[in-house]
Amino acid sequence: LVDFKNEGLTIELRRDESAVPIVLTAPAAGLQYVGDRMSATFAGNEITIEKAGKPPVLCRKATSL
Repeated sequence: LVDFKNEGLTIELRRDESAVPIVLTAPAAGLQYVGDRMSATFAGNEITIEKAGKPPVLCRKATSL
């Protein structure tokens, strides 16, 4: 799950609704989101999540707003 905050400059990532969110921030719209040993990049309806020491994870949007 991805929640957008702070006019889109902050995202909260969760595996499910009960999980504690991981917070990532971007310095400006359209740039990579970064956090503690983790980053996320959006392209169309996909997000690539990269965590130090792990292979990248690609997620696709499953629902529309």
